[in-house]
Amino acid sequence: MNPEHNFPKRPLAPKALSRFDQWLLKNYPDTWSARTHMVLYYALLFAAAFYAICLVMPDDPRSTSMVGLWVTAGALISGIGLIFWLVYLFRFNVFKRFGTLAPGDRLRNFLVFYLTIFVLTVLVYIPFVTEKQKADATFTDEEVIRDANDVNYCVGLLVKNSFELSIKIDTIILVGSSEEAEQKNAELRARNDGEPRANSTTYAWREQNDYEWRMAEADSVQKIDFNTYVLFTFTKLQHVAPWYSHYNEFSMEPESHSAYDDSRKRLFTTLDLYYLIYRDNPKYSEEEATSRIRKMNAKYRLPMSSWNYVINHNYYGIVEIATDGSNLSEYINRKYDTWSMDHAMKNIMSRKHRFDTENVKSLALFTFYFVLCQVLLLFAFRHSTVKTFFLSILAGIIIAILTGLFLAVTRFHERGILVVLLVYYAVFLAISVTIGMSRVRSLVKGIALNFTFWMTYFIPLIIVGLYYSWMHKLHPYRPDAPEEYDRVFANEDLHYALAQYGGAALLLISIAFLFSRWYRTWYSQPEE
Repeated sequence: MNPEHNFPKRPLAPKALSRFDQWLLKNYPDTWSARTHMVLYYALLFAAAFYAICLVMPDDPRSTSMVGLWVTAGALISGIGLIFWLVYLFRFNVFKRFGTLAPGDRLRNFLVFYLTIFVLTVLVYIPFVTEKQKADATFTDEEVIRDANDVNYCVGLLVKNSFELSIKIDTIILVGSSEEAEQKNAELRARNDGEPRANSTTYAWREQNDYEWRMAEADSVQKIDFNTYVLFTFTKLQHVAPWYSHYNEFSMEPESHSAYDDSRKRLFTTLDLYYLIYRDNPKYSEEEATSRIRKMNAKYRLPMSSWNYVINHNYYGIVEIATDGSNLSEYINRKYDTWSMDHAMKNIMSRKHRFDTENVKSLALFTFYFVLCQVLLLFAFRHSTVKTFFLSILAGIIIAILTGLFLAVTRFHERGILVVLLVYYAVFLAISVTIGMSRVRSLVKGIALNFTFWMTYFIPLIIVGLYYSWMHKLHPYRPDAPEEYDRVFANEDLHYALAQYGGAALLLISIAFLFSRWYRTWYSQPEE
């Protein structure tokens, strides 16, 4: 009889895949049991169909993204695929049936599990890809930036004589500790009788990020020395911005603010517009400027039928602009409808830049750890009894609660938490080493083995975190010696990255040479 007939015909599966399936079963039954080849094939079919559907569905890049609905749909289908895969996976387990296992089978199984869950996970990112492609095909970065600059410049010209431009000057001085910052700020408040001033001075701890946000929101930042920064904030002149936030890197005396050059590479900040409109004082035609704004409005504003939540400025009428410019944004929005243009540009650029370097790094880390945690649980479940696995989960919850209470009562700091984790790992590892000395399958040793397996990857990260926690205590930031602080912590990010790579290498090596043997020895022992 043809061996191919021993297998039911799978829908949409070519004969070559069926033959490969049989070959895996005969030669690598442990790898075959993971059914990764089937998952990859059907995931590829689903990805192609899902991609085509997302691509052909109508979507205006100017509108609010509905990608969340498509991601939810993809996640549900991926979840169904995961359930089907687990059903097939749990039907046959070479390890628990004491089949013949090659030395590298446990490591191969772990990598195969990771690949399978990774493929099922990344399917949910397809809608983001299609949205980006549609936005890239409709608008270019240079086009949107140029149009935003055009609108801001023309609006600024039309309203510049309607109010008095104000400039607020703030100073931030960085100090070495939060206590010093609080003390000096309290002294300043007492000196000013508690009254806020238009131009203020603030002390900030260098290791906190609050001052960075203030610097990011300022229109210009001047660095006086290593610890002192002067922030300049103008009356808002930037009414349309393609990004939700941006960081300023311009000083008060830039070299390129000489004339309006229709920049295609960089969005004009409020400081740019101040120099272009107020310092250069160019001649302009009110009709031409208004015409350019209307042209941009027609280009970016969506029809009201699909924009029913946007305030109709014609309905509410035009307000009079205040002399001090306090209602400038409201006046400009109602008269020129800049809000709808701003919203549309943000929608376009958020689609186009979803996969920028920083976003990709964050997404990659999230995906890596999301998949890793699932694979760690799945691998432990496949190599221990059901009772031991779920008691390990319960024990982990109880240990976490008791440890949290202990740390709260003793008021342990960050270093104490990391030390406790290392102590736990040492205890679990010591118990796991003694598995071969037992004559029966011990529940306690099985739980300890699971914990050792789950924690191994994170040990290098814990060690690096503990090291730098001590280093930050020994070498706090000192305003009089900032170079020393930068020298000591220059490679901190690199060391954390190496710890992640080292953790992955440690886990894989341990699976190949330790955990595969320990799990096999423990499972082969008679029950207590």
